[in-house]
Amino acid sequence: MLLLGIELPVNYGPQYRDGLRAVYTGLAQQKHVALLPFLLDGVALDPALMQADGLHPTGAGEPKVLENVWRVLQPLLRP
Repeated sequence: MLLLGIELPVNYGPQYRDGLRAVYTGLAQQKHVALLPFLLDGVALDPALMQADGLHPTGAGEPKVLENVWRVLQPLLRP
């Protein structure tokens, strides 16, 4: 099992961002599951890879999202 984390936009402030990060970290530790801290790492800050809403990746961003997930998921699939 792999828990996929997401980040809040910076305008939410460090209190909310740090709080959400702690939720993901704590849940992964509590449930003993792997964690990908930020699904959109390398995507979210690149306007060419994000839709106009600034929240969702475009088709061009999806390969990077796959790369992010696969990097953490692949080792979990090995016997």
